[in-house]
Amino acid sequence: MSYKEKFLELLKREGYAADLPMRIAMREYGDLAAGTVIVYGCGEAIPEKMVIAIRSEIFPLIADELPGYSAKISTHVIGLNEPAQMHSHWVDHHVTGVKA
Repeated sequence: MSYKEKFLELLKREGYAADLPMRIAMREYGDLAAGTVIVYGCGEAIPEKMVIAIRSEIFPLIADELPGYSAKISTHVIGLNEPAQMHSHWVDHHVTGVKA
């Protein structure tokens, strides 16, 4: 199971929405060789129980799948609409070819 699939499974298991709008979101920054995966709270900080679960269940999978990447949980809380905006921008830029 990939770290992305496991992240969605964890959200569902703990009663969080695994689709937009989300209360906890994850985003990759970087290229194929190196980067960072950051997990954000959306609208509120990530509860400590979820921080522990993400670090113990998701971060090891990230290390296995993306050896040049680091992983962290941001203390910055993003707006509830930001994951949808990020997704929309990604679709526009990478799928439809629209440049932002």
